[in-house]
Amino acid sequence: CQSPKSNCRRLYLHSATAGQGMGKSTSLLQDLSTNIMSICPSQTPAVSIIIPVFNDNKSLEICLLALTKQTYPKQCYEIIVIDNNSQEDVSLVVNRFEQATLVHEPQPGSYIARNRGLSVAKGDIIAFTDADCMPTPTWLEHGVSKLLSQPNVGLVAGHIDLVAQDANNP
Repeated sequence: CQSPKSNCRRLYLHSATAGQGMGKSTSLLQDLSTNIMSICPSQTPAVSIIIPVFNDNKSLEICLLALTKQTYPKQCYEIIVIDNNSQEDVSLVVNRFEQATLVHEPQPGSYIARNRGLSVAKGDIIAFTDADCMPTPTWLEHGVSKLLSQPNVGLVAGHIDLVAQDANNP
């Protein structure tokens, strides 16, 4: 894990509904992350949520809205959206969400974009989701709980519910 903390764990959960249908700059990311991490209660791990996106503002907005409804303490997670050189103006969506920060990655590829997100993440736990996912309200809370419930667990994954964009043509 590329987090500055040695006990960093990864949370890769898509306990979300997949298949549905400029933000703060990276110069502000460190200040935002430091602020989030300093006000998080000591027994609650800070989480960095990493979301790569490429030309999918509509789905990204749904995903970010779902992330604002998490039961996990809001002051304990940051949302990092990585624009993977979209032609859409991703900042128009990200700017509407206070917890979301926009980072740009011009080299194509979702894994390259995720790695860019890792390079700026400040959380004790890293959570990955995609722009076309809609995390359930308890996604972080349950995921972090499962991750920490057993010693030597470094990765958890969740259930994925697929939903057809057109119910008449699945």
